[in-house]
Amino acid sequence: MADTPYPRDLRGYGRNPPSPQWPGGARVAVQCVINYEEGSEYNNADSDGRTELGLAEAPGGRVPPGRRDMAFESMYEYGSRVGFWRLMRLFQERGLPATVFRLDATYEAAVFEMGMSALGEIERLSRTAAPSLAVITNIGVSHIETLGSKENILKAKLEVTAGMSPDSALIVNLDDELLAGAPCPGMNKIGFAVKNPLAAYRAAEVKKTQTGICFTALHPLGETPVNLPVHGLHNVYNALAAFAAGCEAGVEPARAAEALGRFSPTGMRQKIKTAGSITYIEDCYNAGPDSQRAALLTLAGIQAKRRIAVLGDMLELGAIAVSEHEALGRFAAAQGVDILLTFGPLSEHTAAAARKAGMKQVLSFDSKQRLAETLAGLLEPGDAVLFKASRGMKLEEAIELVYKEMKVDE
Repeated sequence: MADTPYPRDLRGYGRNPPSPQWPGGARVAVQCVINYEEGSEYNNADSDGRTELGLAEAPGGRVPPGRRDMAFESMYEYGSRVGFWRLMRLFQERGLPATVFRLDATYEAAVFEMGMSALGEIERLSRTAAPSLAVITNIGVSHIETLGSKENILKAKLEVTAGMSPDSALIVNLDDELLAGAPCPGMNKIGFAVKNPLAAYRAAEVKKTQTGICFTALHPLGETPVNLPVHGLHNVYNALAAFAAGCEAGVEPARAAEALGRFSPTGMRQKIKTAGSITYIEDCYNAGPDSQRAALLTLAGIQAKRRIAVLGDMLELGAIAVSEHEALGRFAAAQGVDILLTFGPLSEHTAAAARKAGMKQVLSFDSKQRLAETLAGLLEPGDAVLFKASRGMKLEEAIELVYKEMKVDE
């Protein structure tokens, strides 16, 4: 690939343009305590002059595939402006170094997802990837069983700066109290928010649409409309984080917004399909308290005759596991869920709390087969049903059984 001059007319964007030694090279490090769930992180230019974007986490302490994949969309625009884009996604302490060694001059950008469950893990990944721009989307409670406190989760996520050059862009959610108050010495701390007026990147005029949600992105260069083909306020945060990261890496705001408009969820991350006039929301890649609430809000916002939630256990919550499952049951009842089906021993607390809060139809299961058979017997045209649980619960197996019962093509 011939050397391509880096576009200079960036109007203040792209503080760390790729170096000629690595044409267009933008590396994106995605850091997460993994959940869709929720998170993002980015970084701007390492000692070799490469540009990098990093994604971290969202509500609930996990990287929402939403935020990470939206960042991919945003950075795609960065790559396409130079004329070429290739992307690899490998994960964690073996996959990330392997990806780094496979980067060459044909790559315009790379996105690295950094997951962690203990202190020191993200530091090692950051020093390996040497990100130049990073984004942390929130401080949740996933993995609190091993980390002990939200303060330690904050400390672990801030390790993403370990491999970054001084004054690199660290994009953080200023609506998150811990992130807003976190000192980031040596970093160029840039905020995004929906509520906090001090953020450099803000979402205003947030509105639901028939196909998703839209908002106006307020940023250093003005205002840009963004239309997302996905539902939920959490996806506004996801998109705003990706928008900020893209702009800071040199993408023009209008092009970043256009790219986000093409976003499509991957895997089991809030994938919505309709069959037989029934809406199925497959969101069982992972789950934490915040992402469960975000998913229930999404369910509540969908037009349906009845709203049904199938919720499984949230793992790795340690001492707060019971109280968080009980809180989830109360939240489900408050959001007007018509029928609740739970799977797993911890989710029995969710069911009990929902009944106590006044929900009439609540059923608990320890068998995916019985759960699927019961749900198939309950479903009617016009219903919307959400499936969500931690990865270890493998709730997708119940979805497959339901589809088989309902004769739905997967």
